[in-house]
Amino acid sequence: MKRVRSIAGLIVLVFLCSSLLMAESDREMLVKRWKVTQHQKSGKAVPLTENDFIQLRSDGVYEHARNNYYAKGSWALNADELVINNNGEYKWKVVSISPSNMSLVRGADETMDLQVVEMPAPAPKGSSVKMQQLCTGKWRPNEHHKGATAAKFMPSDNISFFANGTYEKIMNNVYSKGVWKLNKEETELTIDSEMWKVENVSMLIMKITKMPETEEFMVFAHTR
Repeated sequence: MKRVRSIAGLIVLVFLCSSLLMAESDREMLVKRWKVTQHQKSGKAVPLTENDFIQLRSDGVYEHARNNYYAKGSWALNADELVINNNGEYKWKVVSISPSNMSLVRGADETMDLQVVEMPAPAPKGSSVKMQQLCTGKWRPNEHHKGATAAKFMPSDNISFFANGTYEKIMNNVYSKGVWKLNKEETELTIDSEMWKVENVSMLIMKITKMPETEEFMVFAHTR
């Protein structure tokens, strides 16, 4: 009798462990950047733009850009329910999910289909791309001066430089993206059509000055 109970207890333990592993596996599958390909509410299509995305980070932070407006909050997965907190709590049922696609339902009249966004790869290692490696990543503005005037920025403001020569920027909760490059001497940084002199860059900070020689400069701190 005791042996039967032990076996039954072991089966329950194995089931609980496997359920926990499945839940963790499902959560890991969500940790990506997703592009909304279709959003229907009350039978009507919700307008989308090319740059719209939803990002679910491994630290429980939720970010999105809709119509180029940026917002941030938190997220959690409870069984098949995706809970998003962003100026209110929104509960979505995960109808289906794969490594590249996901379908969500909220209530009886709202659906959303999403597709994974492949993010640019990190810069390759090597001495010839040392400066590119240093610049590549996400940076948060610490200072922005235009002469004697200190420009204001928000805690969520940041700019990310990717190794493929593209960047994305959040400034005053407005999302945008474009292209960037360094000159051959790696002393000048071009962001779209603006040119900046690289005064200092390291693993932690970066200082750039607007060109031609001006009194405008920005100081960034590396972030994640």
